[in-house]
Amino acid sequence: MWWALNVVFNIYNKKVLNAYPFPWLTSTLSLACGSLIMLVSWATRIVEAPKIDMDFWKALFPFAEKDF
Repeated sequence: MWWALNVVFNIYNKKVLNAYPFPWLTSTLSLACGSLIMLVSWATRIVEAPKIDMDFWKALFPFAEKDF
């Protein structure tokens, strides 16, 4: 199912970029819509918000540090 939806998404994304050649704006709008849906889902308790503690940030930091 994930593979099939990914194929559909890639085809749709290519059609959008051919019709509207501004990838930065398309990506920004896609991220904004996804973030809004996520925040509404958390606020209405449709989906439980993830628990993020200090151990999560400690595990994530070494990967983020490598680009510097």
